[in-house]
Amino acid sequence: MSEREQIKELLDRVPDYDLRSILVLVKGLAVSEEDYVESALDQADYEAAHTSERLTHEEVFGRIRRRIDARTVST
Repeated sequence: MSEREQIKELLDRVPDYDLRSILVLVKGLAVSEEDYVESALDQADYEAAHTSERLTHEEVFGRIRRRIDARTVST
């Protein structure tokens, strides 16, 4: 059974009132993720405006890739 089919089967078993609660939770998580990204971008703008340090594209994204890879390995 595919993952999509498994999810559909699980959702079919959930009462409507619980589905509404799940949707509210998912929407809240999406908003908090957007807030996190916006906050991170604001912080990056502030740092860029208040420091003379400049990084290349490779330096910035290399750091991000290493963090992602570290999380992937640890989970």
